[in-house]
Amino acid sequence: MKSGRTILFLSFILILFLSVKFISEVSAGDLKEADVLMYEYKTYLHKGDFEQAVLSAEKAESVYRKLGYREKQIEALTKLSKAYGKLGFYSNGEKHLKKALNIAESIDNIEYKALVLSKLGALYLTTGNLNKAGSLLNKALALREDSKSITAALYNDIGNFYLVKKMYKKAETSYIKCINTAVKERDKNLLSRAWLNRGALFLLKGKYKESEAAVKTFLKISNDLPPSHDKAMGAIRAAGLYQKIASSGEHTDFKGDEASYNALTTALSTATETDDSRAASYALGYLGGLYERRGRLEEALYFTRMAVFEAQKINIPESLFLWQWRKGRIFKMLGERDKAIMEFKKAAYTLETIHREMTGGCELCITSIFREFVAPVYYGLADMLLEQAKSEDDDEDMQSYLIEAIETMETLKTAEIRDYFNDPCVDAYQAKSKRLEAVSDNMAVIYIIPLYNRTELLVSTSGGIKRFSSDADIVTLSKEAKRFRQKLEKRTTRQYMSHAKRLYDRIMRPIEETLLSESIETLIFVPDRSLRAVPMSALHNGREFLIANYSVVTVQGLTLVNPRKIDRNRASVLLSGITESVQGFPALPNVSSELMAIDRLFRSTIIKDSEFSTKRVEKELGEKQYSIVHIASHGEFKGESGDSYLLAWDDRLTMDRLSDLIKTGKFKERGVELLTLSACQTAAGDDRAALGLAGVAIKAGAGSALASLWYVSDIASTELITEFYSQLQSPNISKAKAIQKAQLKLINHTPFNHPGYWAPFLLIGNWL
Repeated sequence: MKSGRTILFLSFILILFLSVKFISEVSAGDLKEADVLMYEYKTYLHKGDFEQAVLSAEKAESVYRKLGYREKQIEALTKLSKAYGKLGFYSNGEKHLKKALNIAESIDNIEYKALVLSKLGALYLTTGNLNKAGSLLNKALALREDSKSITAALYNDIGNFYLVKKMYKKAETSYIKCINTAVKERDKNLLSRAWLNRGALFLLKGKYKESEAAVKTFLKISNDLPPSHDKAMGAIRAAGLYQKIASSGEHTDFKGDEASYNALTTALSTATETDDSRAASYALGYLGGLYERRGRLEEALYFTRMAVFEAQKINIPESLFLWQWRKGRIFKMLGERDKAIMEFKKAAYTLETIHREMTGGCELCITSIFREFVAPVYYGLADMLLEQAKSEDDDEDMQSYLIEAIETMETLKTAEIRDYFNDPCVDAYQAKSKRLEAVSDNMAVIYIIPLYNRTELLVSTSGGIKRFSSDADIVTLSKEAKRFRQKLEKRTTRQYMSHAKRLYDRIMRPIEETLLSESIETLIFVPDRSLRAVPMSALHNGREFLIANYSVVTVQGLTLVNPRKIDRNRASVLLSGITESVQGFPALPNVSSELMAIDRLFRSTIIKDSEFSTKRVEKELGEKQYSIVHIASHGEFKGESGDSYLLAWDDRLTMDRLSDLIKTGKFKERGVELLTLSACQTAAGDDRAALGLAGVAIKAGAGSALASLWYVSDIASTELITEFYSQLQSPNISKAKAIQKAQLKLINHTPFNHPGYWAPFLLIGNWL
């Protein structure tokens, strides 16, 4: 009996031993498989096959997670994020890094926490979220300093952050630290990247010889690196810097085209060696660009077609649209208009297929990616369509081309808002829209399209679309608009008048007769670039301001407006504002009388000073239905939406946060119909800042916005705003007519008749 128990016990031990051995062997096998997958990831990454790199990293991460290897799981997640970033899927990359950060915090590993924070900071830098990028990179640096393990990569990312912020001295210090650390770590890859970034830094500082020398150093170090996608793309970027150095005209003895050509052929050779179609496409495309600039169009077309082939081979639309755009330009120069239009359309279509997944982004945003590469595609297509319309004898065909040109610019307008807010879902607001031309017989939509050699004016009324042209090109019009804006703010002089007249002559004079013959009363302007920051109401015909004859409205785009009237009988108003000095800003004593005057006109809720907190705004908008939201406080719109804000008592209310709060209400069907921002201002001369004025209402789903382009004395502001709301009480007065009457009242009121007082108030969006 005893021996039987012994045998049974020994059998159990043997089974347990074999089970443990089996499990350990299975675990070891799985671990080896995951390690092999990570090696495959590295191989795919080096050849630019990011889709396969994603698959390999995903499989490896899954195995590490099942086995409980937390550190390896973190590494796999960071690698997965990198591959997604290379594909432009930044939201996916962010999701995986946040998951990695949670794991690093759960195991309390400072090294991995710093690693993930630095990667997350670099990702936010790429997508343009500078506030988050700076915060996370500094947190990563603090952790690294505590552990005395500061990596070259972190210094490089911090240098990039300071470079984008134009803090050049700090950027230079960080790059030098990166170089010194990379030398110690024997990391030639990071050493080369730091030198290339220094080349970009010197370029921005206007030190062109130093920039050339830094790029040469990069190429020398890079030459010793094994072939990879990053090596090829680095050489392509070096070629771009060489072109910018040459185009500056300051470095006269520098042979930019030759240097660029050598860098691009090096990139192409590297891409060929690693079978990297992605890098090959870029190298071939930019070689085509060199020949295009030299006027050697046949060679340019050959290389561009090769670039298209490589892009289509592995489906990389982010480069394909560039080469389709180039083919369009080449065909235009060759006089083949139909082929040119077709290629421009292809480029625009390709852009539309990628925008929902890709929200911009660049490794080092020295110039605006949108301005340099995306917007010109739509301008080019619109230009060709307008030229085609001009050559048509048949009115129906001409109208068809004009409509297509407007639709092309509409797509651009939506893309601009998407780019400004870094929000791929802005398109959702288009679903509510309808064509403005069908709304009223006494209104005209004036589309202003500044091009490189002229300005096109498309006037759309109930009678159809008419095309006019002005000889002012985009540069001339932009300079005039900026001067006009600057002079308007000087309320003690009439220096604005000459610019007001010149702009009138270029924009209004060609279309005067049409507006008069069709008895137009309301002008809906769809301005572009610098004209967005200009009050059209202050244009002057030599006798009177434009506002004297027309009510004036600005819209970002026709398809971004849902024209409908406010239900005056049921209108409820949330009134909020700051009257006291707070957060270093001066007091606005007249805000109290402004809020009280509006309160007497409409059923209102007032939250003022200490009550005007972000939490209180969130509570009010979340629990009650308001058709009008009025904020009288300091505010500023800047070129980046994250830097734009309104001042609440406890904090700065960003435009993103404000739009989110407005959308939190329970009553979404009707929503906020008017958002009034009193005492705010846009950055002078920054036309992207004006996008914030239009964009915040669009993004929040508000029907329209009434806001000021620059700060006006709160006495004049109170008088104008109060009159606007007083006029708005009448059911027969549109918002456009209400602001017109309010502005005319100030013009006729001697202390505030200067346009510096009344002109900055723009009605944006729904004018009914």
